[in-house]
Amino acid sequence: MDREGLVSICAGAAAGAVSTVVTNPLDTLRSRMASSREATGVPDKRIVTHIRAMYAEGVLRGASIGLGANMLASMPSNAVYLGMYHNARRQLENLEMNEHLSPIISAWTAVTATNLILAPTFLIRSRCQVDASMTIRRCIEEVIRHDGYRGFYRGTLSNIVGRCIEEGIFWYTYETSKRLTSSGNFNEKHSFLWNSLTVVGLSGVCKTVGSIAAYPYNPVINHMRTLNKHTRQAQFTRIMPTVEYIYRKDGLRGFYSGLSAQLARSIVSKTSQIYVFSLLMASYEKFQAKNKQLLSVAA
Repeated sequence: MDREGLVSICAGAAAGAVSTVVTNPLDTLRSRMASSREATGVPDKRIVTHIRAMYAEGVLRGASIGLGANMLASMPSNAVYLGMYHNARRQLENLEMNEHLSPIISAWTAVTATNLILAPTFLIRSRCQVDASMTIRRCIEEVIRHDGYRGFYRGTLSNIVGRCIEEGIFWYTYETSKRLTSSGNFNEKHSFLWNSLTVVGLSGVCKTVGSIAAYPYNPVINHMRTLNKHTRQAQFTRIMPTVEYIYRKDGLRGFYSGLSAQLARSIVSKTSQIYVFSLLMASYEKFQAKNKQLLSVAA
């Protein structure tokens, strides 16, 4: 991997750290609303009820529930995901891949690699967010005791499918909108403020579209990752029985439970990720350009 590839991985990790701190309360709320009643111990799916349960022990405690596990998952996942996407796009552009297909294929590659590498951290994050008393160490011990190491990959396949749909739609619409508007890049054609606004605006709109289209996979994956709060056993282990349970309990609305929290969380998360990542990569490119210019002058 060349220097730009390594820089993109570091930029992805930095983007993940920023977005995690900002969105942790929303991410926790989304996970709880998308999980089963048996896992959360909360009797209904209303957002107000879950907010009260989260902040019952204070604002600081509620805002930091699962933050350690979330950071454990988000920093490496964004490093792998954004770095993989950036490098896949570069390779496909070198191969002169169709400009409409390259963002979709790059997104699928990044999603698959990220989930196969980091699925255990995603499972730990979900359980720590759903159960405020859960620690990372306790979660790891429970998974190994009940399911063995295979338990860390519970729901990985359904997560890959759902994320491929969501991220494929996002990157296709985002790259297309940047191309059509000639905006969304930190170049010298526009002011820094205009570039910032377009990056945030375009990424926010495109993430909204992708999130709404692919959201139903979220309740399914969260049900499969979490444990019954009382028995401490995995209640859902297969996709179709999980889908049937959600439909039986809450109907079609059950597949969109937590959508409001997810939209708020995902839009803030994605815009902050893309903004930080784009800014860092643009700064690196400008640094490289200046170095080349200095070397040419010196020669």
